[in-house]
Amino acid sequence: MPEATNPMRKKWFRNYVIVMTAAIAILLVLLFAKEPADTPEETVETEGIPANTVTADISAKTGLRETAGEALEMVSKADTLSQDGVFFIRDSRSRGRGGFESTFTCVPEYGKELSIRIKNNGSSGIIIANVIRGSHEYGYVDVKAGQSISRTFHMADGGGISGEWKVYLTTQDGHETDLNIEAEQH
Repeated sequence: MPEATNPMRKKWFRNYVIVMTAAIAILLVLLFAKEPADTPEETVETEGIPANTVTADISAKTGLRETAGEALEMVSKADTLSQDGVFFIRDSRSRGRGGFESTFTCVPEYGKELSIRIKNNGSSGIIIANVIRGSHEYGYVDVKAGQSISRTFHMADGGGISGEWKVYLTTQDGHETDLNIEAEQH
């Protein structure tokens, strides 16, 4: 009788190994084959200003990040805006712990470029700045104490800037902020 159960045991064990191997293979494929949607692909740093990780490719043609399907972004150090366009936020100062948020609508007739300048007047702490067009977030960019940056956007097709835009500034640790912000389309 032990010999009769031995082939049965071997067959059962072989089937068990096959099923377990297949299950492990499926789990590995599910685990490694697809990255989560919020996984960053690239970190951009411009002239010592760290930009938060964004999921965008740099265009070989323009050197700008292509995001939101149609808009391109460039982050750089900034002193002032051109002053010859349409201001959605004109040199607004915000102090306190609540952060800053402003929403505005760009129309192509106002110009081909949207520039958003953010200055951290604080002596310590980092302000994180996010720009959103429609439902697409361009990602957070750090603005260190005493620094200012400009986030500039162009349409990929070379036309005028359009759409619903939102600027959101806050901190990661809730420290008190002192900042200036302006947004201009020209």
